Amino acid sequence: MIETKKIALSKLLKLEVPELIGQTVQILSSHNPEKLHLDGMYGILLDQKTEVEQLMDPYGPHPLTETLNELHAKRLSYATLIVSKLQNLDKKHFRETLNSVQTARPLTNFHLAYLGQKTRNTVHQSILAFFIELDEQPPINEALVSLGLQSYLDGLKQANMEHEKVWIERLRDKAKRPEVDTRQVMRRAQKVLRWLFDQVDSCQSIYNDIDYTQLISELNTVLSKYSRNINMRNTVNKRKKNKAIEAKEKASASEANAKEIELDAQPKAIDTR
Repeated sequence: MIETKKIALSKLLKLEVPELIGQTVQILSSHNPEKLHLDGMYGILLDQKTEVEQLMDPYGPHPLTETLNELHAKRLSYATLIVSKLQNLDKKHFRETLNSVQTARPLTNFHLAYLGQKTRNTVHQSILAFFIELDEQPPINEALVSLGLQSYLDGLKQANMEHEKVWIERLRDKAKRPEVDTRQVMRRAQKVLRWLFDQVDSCQSIYNDIDYTQLISELNTVLSKYSRNINMRNTVNKRKKNKAIEAKEKASASEANAKEIELDAQPKAIDTR
C-alpha cells in the first residue's frame, strides 16, 4: 500500500512553504475532499493557505515604488546626458570650449559616470557629493554652466532630492506596518501539512473501499521535488562545512610549520662546560 512520502518539512525554505501548501490545495481540490473524508482537513489547509501567503509579500508592491523607479530613471538620464555631452565636446576639440571641458570632466566622470551599474544608495551619495564639490569649487560649476549644462544640473539635483524625499516617505510608511511573525506562521504551516499527510494515510487504512492511490501519487510527486531540494542544500552545506574545516586545519598546520622553522633558525646555545 502506497503512503505519503515523509520529508523534513522543518527544512523547507520560507518561500517553499506557501508553494507546497498551494500545490497541496490544488491536488486535494481535484479529488473531491468530501468523498475522501478529508473535507475537514481541507478546510484547515485553506485557512492556513491564506495565513501563509503573508510569508510572501503581505502588502504587495508599495504605491510609492513606481514613483521611486521613475525618479531613479530620471536622475540616471540627467547624469548620462551631462557625462555624454562633455565627452562629445571633448572629442570635437572646440577651441572655445576646451578649457571648460577639461576643467569639468574629471569631477563629473568621477561622480556621475556609470551610475546605472551602482546601487541606488550609492547613486544618491555620488550625486550628493558631486553637488557639494561644485559648491566648494566654483570654477568647475562655472565651466559646466558655460557649456550650457545648467538645465541638466538643475534637473539632476531636483530628481535626486525628490527621490530621497519619496524614499524616506516610503520607509516611514513601511515602518508603521505590523511585523509578520514568520517563524510562528512557518511552524503552524508545517504542523498543518503533517496533519494532512498523516490523515491521508489514516483514511486510506480506515476506508478500504476508497482508492487513495492517485491522490497519494500526485502528492508524492510534489513532495519528492522538495525532498530533492532539501537534500541538495544539505549536501552543499556539508561541503562548505568540510572545506571550512580543511582550511582551518591547513592554516593551523602552516602556523605550526612556521613556528618550527622559526625555532630552527634561532642560534643554538653552545655548551662550554
